[in-house]
Amino acid sequence: RTGDEQALRQGVEAIDFYLRNGETRTPGLYYGDFQADANRWTPATFHGGAQGISSRQFGEIFDRLCDAVIQARKMRLPQAAGWEAAVRRAGDFLLAAPRIGGMFPRAWKEDGTILGDPALPGALSAAGATCAAALVRIGRITGERKYIDAAAAAMDAYHGEFLSGGPMPPWGATID
Repeated sequence: RTGDEQALRQGVEAIDFYLRNGETRTPGLYYGDFQADANRWTPATFHGGAQGISSRQFGEIFDRLCDAVIQARKMRLPQAAGWEAAVRRAGDFLLAAPRIGGMFPRAWKEDGTILGDPALPGALSAAGATCAAALVRIGRITGERKYIDAAAAAMDAYHGEFLSGGPMPPWGATID
């Protein structure tokens, strides 16, 4: 938008690097952490040393990548279609991902299963609500209602769990 070609090039290269290299073995599930000194993608570390893909990070990343797709379309960047395909893969992962009571888990293992025992405290937090935000954006970009409907169902579940006067306040995300 500013006409700074170097900034544009750096931004495009960073997004391309992430989308080309950050996907786990599970289609549509992307890492949130890169260790530059070791030149590798790594899962985040959670309480007790368990490693997984943070649903909060995942949702925030793909919400912001939707902004990049919109801007790339406006600027007619050749990368727009590839970025949209990656965003759609992420949305499809979220549609198929295992949930706890309709909500996204706090984290996934690299194979896409829930990190931790879903019946125990800690597997669920409000962190996954960011995935619902990403789904709405993905639905708007693709024009496919299935993403928006899934986001609405997830937010209804979050409301029921955390905001309806139950014993647990929202925790684990920037919305808490």
